[in-house]
Amino acid sequence: MNFLELTNIHKSYDNAPLLCGVNFSVERGEIACLLGSSGSGKTTLLRILAGLEETEVGRVLLEGQDITQVPAHKRGVVLMFQDYALFPHKTVAENVAFGLRYKPVEDRGPKTRRAANQTISEKVEAMLALVGLEGFANRDVNSLSGGERQRVALARSLAPHPRLLLLDEPLGALDRNLRERLLEELPTILRQVDVTAITVTHDQEEAFALADRVILLHEGQVVQQGAPETVYAAPANAWVARFLGLQNLFPAKVVSAHRVEVPFGVLDIAEAITLPLPGSTGTVLVQPWGIQLTDSGSPRARVSKRSFHGSYYRLELDCDGTILSFTQDLRQPAPGVGTELAFSLDPFALRWLE
Repeated sequence: MNFLELTNIHKSYDNAPLLCGVNFSVERGEIACLLGSSGSGKTTLLRILAGLEETEVGRVLLEGQDITQVPAHKRGVVLMFQDYALFPHKTVAENVAFGLRYKPVEDRGPKTRRAANQTISEKVEAMLALVGLEGFANRDVNSLSGGERQRVALARSLAPHPRLLLLDEPLGALDRNLRERLLEELPTILRQVDVTAITVTHDQEEAFALADRVILLHEGQVVQQGAPETVYAAPANAWVARFLGLQNLFPAKVVSAHRVEVPFGVLDIAEAITLPLPGSTGTVLVQPWGIQLTDSGSPRARVSKRSFHGSYYRLELDCDGTILSFTQDLRQPAPGVGTELAFSLDPFALRWLE
């Protein structure tokens, strides 16, 4: 049995459909990430899970229990808001203790009862230690940095041992260095307390770093879900590929069992990849790792762009008006703009998309 299951969720605003039959499931202990562009319904789904919005059609099952009509305060679900929603007139400890004093989670067995028997101050201390804020209990939340405020909000959300934790853009307000550090720390904290979590983001790198499972939303529906590695390696369609930042997408025609014609030539595709019948048209994705520069041969191209990114170069090749983008590490010098060269494509780096 899935820990969480959403079935045929529909939601509209002002007679305009936003969610159009959303279906997905999450296993116990997983960190799942809802990934999609702005306006795709990600935050609305979180609010439906939290009981803050009602679904027009569909069901939400949590541990086999239908919670679609259960009031928010009885679900055992905690939503950590994007702006953290800390109480400015309370100390760090008082903010963390709020959920323990006013939103107790139902008794779900000996483990929960033992936690409830701890004093609130002990629990607050334990949560602050978990998120790396020992000694912050009496601090004014207004004096904290963005990263410290985020940790206080996380400690407050985890304190009542929620059945399900929801995080809306948890790293969106942080600067780049702090964000990268917390990308490493947040999954570790969530796994330490063994909580099932769903986070929302529009940033694919953040989703891949945080999640065990990514769920991509587009035009009100789930278009693909799975492990980050699987989704990146085999996008379901051209929209998914573009959204994930994969740029090498070309109109293509099948010419034989394992060959396709694209604007810059005929390419071999690995036998493990099934193609439609010869004559079929679609889109070919060339994964950037499959492009290799060579001294001779064909096809040939000209370097049209080169940019340095610290640990790698990003290059663009112009092949008779068709642009291919890829990265090259620093172990070999990157060719300069205007350089004429040949390149090859790994057949296993090609994907056929309808």
